[in-house]
Amino acid sequence: MPPPAALRLIFWITLSSTVLGALFGHGQSLALGEDVGGADYLRGAVDGALIAGTLSTFEIAVPSGAAGVRFRQMRFLRYLGLRSLIYLGVILVVLAAGHRLVPIAAEGGVIIHRVEILFSLGLSLGYNLLFGVSQLLGPGVLFAFVAGRYHRPRLEERVLLFIDMRASTAIAERLGEKRFLDFLNRFITDLSLAIAENGGEIHKYVGDEIIATWTPAAGLGEARCIRACFAALERL
Repeated sequence: MPPPAALRLIFWITLSSTVLGALFGHGQSLALGEDVGGADYLRGAVDGALIAGTLSTFEIAVPSGAAGVRFRQMRFLRYLGLRSLIYLGVILVVLAAGHRLVPIAAEGGVIIHRVEILFSLGLSLGYNLLFGVSQLLGPGVLFAFVAGRYHRPRLEERVLLFIDMRASTAIAERLGEKRFLDFLNRFITDLSLAIAENGGEIHKYVGDEIIATWTPAAGLGEARCIRACFAALERL
């Protein structure tokens, strides 16, 4: 059973996508010069709800086992491309299903228009780029940077977590430069995922050390800052 916070997130994503889908469906009908008597709103809402509900549920239901970790440890462009293709496939299947659920006679036999494919591809790439950065740095970091939060110093109360690799020099001497860098990347990825999954933000990477932070509400609630330590140990 997903945690309540994840269920709330799925609900709000699905609701907002339903509204945006209805608006997009109507805008597409206007652009194509079709008069379908308001069915475009319903078709767009159904598409938006199905797409958002399916993909957001998929994101929290995907297991975080060894296979999932290896998938996330791909090179970023390969990871971005593969995720985007999966998203595009899901979106196109949902659009075809939406055509069956809410058929619109004025479509002229075309199930999926070119504009829907291009829009879906752009949406997949954009979302997965934002998701990849957010997953690496922690929730809210990218938005805070874009909003200018880090441009001026400010005082905040924070929970801090410092994790570094024990005997990293000896490990590097034993593995050699290339194998050690591969090992270090996997180490950093595992720990970063454990922190992000527990609501933490990556403040800084310093060699083989990670500095993570939480607001008191996010870190102390359900002891998530402590759970992150055990989650990191489990991944390692």
